[in-house]
Amino acid sequence: MIQVRLDVTDHASIAEAANQCGDTTLLINNAGVAHLTSSTLDPSMIEGAREILETNYFGTIAVSQAFAPILARNGGGAIINVLSDATWYARPMLAAYSASKSAAWSFTNALRIELRGHKTAVLGLHVSFMDTDMTMDST
Repeated sequence: MIQVRLDVTDHASIAEAANQCGDTTLLINNAGVAHLTSSTLDPSMIEGAREILETNYFGTIAVSQAFAPILARNGGGAIINVLSDATWYARPMLAAYSASKSAAWSFTNALRIELRGHKTAVLGLHVSFMDTDMTMDST
């Protein structure tokens, strides 16, 4: 096993990772960011939402697009998109995060249909809080 540097918001980084990982049969899209806002009316929400969508939604799409042909060449495999219970239960302070995970869920469902013929399973893993940097208590 080797470590591969990957920034899901950088297309060159994604391409380099795909070039290094030609034997991939399992892709886990787990990158994610969230920013708390005071409410859905907080003016900072729009700028924060752009970063969140870039990572949580567009990053999932870009990495999946780069690795789907590799999985197909290797006889199929699986893509697991790590999502959230926020897909279904939006809270005002996490509205942008919830929107990004809902969008990623829709993409996951469409990708599942498209890759079925490539013998690639596509799954959404909906989790609640996990022990990650994103959920660390800042107090």
